Amino acid sequence: MGLYMDKIDFDGTDAASIAESSQIGAHLLGDSDVEITSTTVGGDEALDVNIVQATGMAIFNEDDASASGAAGQSILGVRQDALASSTSLDGDYAHFKQNAKGEQYVIDTDGNALLTTIDADTGSILTDTNAMVVDLAAIEILLGTIDADTSSIATDASTIAGDTTSMDGILTALSKAEDAVHGSGDKGIMALAVANHVEGALHSADGDYAALQVDSSGRLRVIGDLDVVGNVADDAADSGNPLKIGSRASFGAAMSAISASNDRADMLSDEYRRLWVNDSPNVGITLSKPTISSVQAEIAGTAQASRRRILVQNLSSKEIYVGPTGVLTTTGLRIAKGALLELPWGEDLDIFAISAAGISSDVRVLEVA
Repeated sequence: MGLYMDKIDFDGTDAASIAESSQIGAHLLGDSDVEITSTTVGGDEALDVNIVQATGMAIFNEDDASASGAAGQSILGVRQDALASSTSLDGDYAHFKQNAKGEQYVIDTDGNALLTTIDADTGSILTDTNAMVVDLAAIEILLGTIDADTSSIATDASTIAGDTTSMDGILTALSKAEDAVHGSGDKGIMALAVANHVEGALHSADGDYAALQVDSSGRLRVIGDLDVVGNVADDAADSGNPLKIGSRASFGAAMSAISASNDRADMLSDEYRRLWVNDSPNVGITLSKPTISSVQAEIAGTAQASRRRILVQNLSSKEIYVGPTGVLTTTGLRIAKGALLELPWGEDLDIFAISAAGISSDVRVLEVA
């Protein structure tokens, strides 16, 4: 059978041509005689095409595992030495772009902001680094000085170590244990005192440590300004060396009386250092007339207190004899009639008298203290 047509037109955009021509429609079959399907896209039918791995067009599903030797397609870009826009409107498709070295142009807004900050920080770091360079140069000089000083210190430390050993020996020599035995040649440290011209304590409380003190002449201050207390009691057996004492010189001027009993009194001497000794009675006086016979009798039964002297005058008709208790006419001191006997006789010494028989007693006794 034959098919005769004026023309066949496949231009689907020309409505007039389509109206004037015959149209041919067909179905496409694959190798397996299965019809290839189509999908309407924007009012037009499009064949459903599936590019498979065997064709060399590497198509992979999202999250597929990679495999060695898998094929892929090269993505092309446009070289643009001077980066500029190649699209007319925001939202248009555009090519990837590379510079002359083939490096891909990318943009990272956050990264650019960070780079700006980094750039500023880098400038500050550079400034600080320059300052550090200066400081390091100074430090290097200082380290040189320190190194020299360290060498000196090492030398000094060695010297100090030697001195310390020497000092340790000296301190050992100076240290003395309490109650240790003295040794000839032992060393000691000079003790210093504080000059305190006005006498008074330099410490604040009882039990405090206190410094030795000297007066304006450098004399060491001691208790009582050298008050000396004897080491042997009255009426005790004496021992040791005697203590030397001095006196106050007086060239014969009249002395005033001591104001009260038990007051302290000076020992006086003349210009030749001879002690003044005044034994003149000036305390009291007693006159008595005892009766004297051939039997001894105490002629001063009640002695004058503090008696220093006694005077016995014999105005009787015969001599009398005086002496201690037990006196006899053959042993006592004879006082002739009309004679006077003066003796330094203390109040604790009793004196007795005796006469021959038939005496007319007229004896007078004077005691002075």
